[in-house]
Amino acid sequence: MRDNLSVASLPLTNGAPSEQRTVKHVEIAPLTSLRFVAALTVVISHIHGLGFANLTFLHDFFDGGRPAVSFFFILSGFILTYNYRRIETSTAARGFWGARFARIYPVHLLGLTVAIAGFITFYSNGNLSSALDLYSLKPTYKIHNLTTGPGLFLGLSLVGQILLLAAWLPFAVLNQPWNGPAWSISCEAFFYATFPWISKRVFRDGARPITLAIALFGTQIFIICALKMIGGKTNFLISQFPLTHFPDFFIGVTLGYFHVEKKINFIRNNSTWIFLGSLVVIGLISAWHPVNPMYVILEPIFAVLILSAANLRLSIVSSILANRGFGKLGEASYSLYILHVPCLSLLLAFGIKAPWQLILLGLIGLSLASHALVEEPARKRLRKALSR
Repeated sequence: MRDNLSVASLPLTNGAPSEQRTVKHVEIAPLTSLRFVAALTVVISHIHGLGFANLTFLHDFFDGGRPAVSFFFILSGFILTYNYRRIETSTAARGFWGARFARIYPVHLLGLTVAIAGFITFYSNGNLSSALDLYSLKPTYKIHNLTTGPGLFLGLSLVGQILLLAAWLPFAVLNQPWNGPAWSISCEAFFYATFPWISKRVFRDGARPITLAIALFGTQIFIICALKMIGGKTNFLISQFPLTHFPDFFIGVTLGYFHVEKKINFIRNNSTWIFLGSLVVIGLISAWHPVNPMYVILEPIFAVLILSAANLRLSIVSSILANRGFGKLGEASYSLYILHVPCLSLLLAFGIKAPWQLILLGLIGLSLASHALVEEPARKRLRKALSR
């Protein structure tokens, strides 16, 4: 979910792999700003879910923040295609993977560190049952038993988080400990792994990707309906599994292809009205809540929203979304998304209560600091080290 929207000089191929050209990409400021709005819906949902405020209406309207994550996946595919297009050589692929790792891992590691600090605080305060309940583990288990009970689950979950494999462990006792939202980062890692192969075929096959995107979307709906009919413990396979969300990413790649190939004249010429109409439709669907999970019905609307936002003409709407302050919040949205649950858990461990508005402002301020002091410096150092 963390992809660079800034101006970049990127090596692209023009036919033969040996031919390289450099293309300057202009920042798509509205998409950066929308990333902050999406992250905000997740944070507000968790502020309610963790008991810091009674925000039932907002939580239900945002569907617990799940649609925002699908939005991130679609946006990720779009931006990677916009920035990289085709990755033709193994050397270019390794450079891409190194850049992606440097982008997501430092803050992910910071989030895990804060989460571990929160658990240690719970444990030292003799309030272990609250920590286990927070992690969807039974408080009656003995934590010191490392072969059965929560000791085993916590260990496996931590390994899964460190290795970016949490989403492949679709059970609450393995998926939720430490930093629950990080499941989406392991989905992104899977998408990054497949992108070089996907991008070459999307640009090679021309208009065919739209057919495949529709087919994948239909398959996604079929799988979700089948899992819901089966019932039982299938919720994580529906909402937090990489293969279930792969159609989101591929839809984004397809959008990126049509954007860079300039095959969207109607949207380009009517971008402001289409953008505003998409927001209205998203709002109506969110209020109506006709299906569960809601992200399935919202995905096509997100696709239209992203395309129209990327092509906004000069207007009041584009001026608001291109505001530099709004953009800064968007740049820090990854830190906000990754750090908010560990920080909220740490507040619970210390028994700190405050107005939810103040907590939200504090989390936003922390994300800005994390982006400036941790995320960007670590990314640059790590990318430099990996390029040697």
